[in-house]
Formats: sequence, C-alpha cells, structure tokens
Amino acid sequence: YTSPSTVTVNVVDTTPPSFSYFNVNPTGWTKNTPTWSWSATDSGAGLRATQPYYIFLDGGGQGYTTATSYQPNLGSGTHRVSVNAYDKSNNAVGSGDVWGYVDKTNPSGSLSVNKTSFAPGETITLTITASDSHSGVASVTANYQGSWHSQSCGGASSCTKTWSFSESS
Repeated sequence: YTSPSTVTVNVVDTTPPSFSYFNVNPTGWTKNTPTWSWSATDSGAGLRATQPYYIFLDGGGQGYTTATSYQPNLGSGTHRVSVNAYDKSNNAVGSGDVWGYVDKTNPSGSLSVNKTSFAPGETITLTITASDSHSGVASVTANYQGSWHSQSCGGASSCTKTWSFSESS
C-alpha cells in the first residue's frame, strides 16, 4: 500500500486590477478645488490592503494611498490626475488622465460711456470689455435705469459688448 501524496499548486496572478470608474467633480471650471474619485477592483489576488493606489498630479508622483478620492490644494489652471491601482501580486493598471479646471482669479474689465451728461432723446452708448485668461467670459451685463441687459461671450478669453439706449425724459 502507498500513502497518498500531497500536491501543491501555485497559482500566479498576472491579471492587473481594473477601474470601475474614475472621475472629477465638478467637470467644468470651478473657483474651488475639484475632487477626483475612483473605484478599482481585482478578481485575482485582490487589491493591496495597504497602499493600493499611487496618485499622479500634473505628471508628478504624489504618493501611495488607501483613499479613493483626492482633493489637492490647487492654483488656477488646468490640472490632470491619474491613479495607478496595484493588486497583491503587484500587477498594476493606470487610470488614464482626468482633467480638472480651477479659476480662482476674477475676470477683469472696463466700462466706457460715450458722454458724461445726456439730454432727453440722446443716445447713450455703453461698452464693456471683459477678460479672463482661465475659464473665459461667459457674458457681460449692464444695468441701465434699473433694467439688466446681458450679452453672451461664449467663454471667450476676451469680450467687448456695446449697448445703445435712448435717454428718456
């Protein structure tokens, strides 16, 4: 009679994790810091228990984390974040870049009026020029005799709009 022998099978996990989602909120321009968030899973060995993610900001490494969101202190401009996820077998996958947009600088502008005093029936011309090098100018707005008048700039970095009003008696 021969006793049964034990067979050991080592399974090697060569499949990297995958991202379920990776996004930023808000997706458009904001004066606050956006928040990037993600979720990754691994069907093999599972994600690392400690330091399963490595974060990159604007191409530079920021470090390992167990967090699934990231809200760095950012200055004005466009910023890209990517994340690598690691499983227990040290397989890795990159998330790809997700862009966030920060504009902490108010637009600048000027107002000009064609005259400093007006008689009834004369035409008043108001011209507003506005600029914003980050998020652009959405619209310019003027108030004449208690009524607001707005014109779209479509997000242009610089915009000039003119209104003409007849001075009433």
